[in-house]
Amino acid sequence: MKFGHADPVIIHVHATFLKNFMYEYCNLTGTFWKPTVTSTKAEDAKNSQDMSKKQDGDLN
Repeated sequence: MKFGHADPVIIHVHATFLKNFMYEYCNLTGTFWKPTVTSTKAEDAKNSQDMSKKQDGDLN
C-alpha cells in the first residue's frame, strides 16, 4: 500500500496508536513525551485520565 494513497481512517488509527504508545511508554519510563510541557506526576495522572476519556469518546 502506498502511503500517499492510504485511507485517512487508517492514517488516523496509526497516528492515534503511535500517540498512545508514546504516552504509555513515557509514563512507564517516568518521562513526559511533550517536551514543551513541564508537569508533575499529579498532572501526568490527570492528563492520562483526560486521554482515557477522549479515547472512550472516540469509540462511541
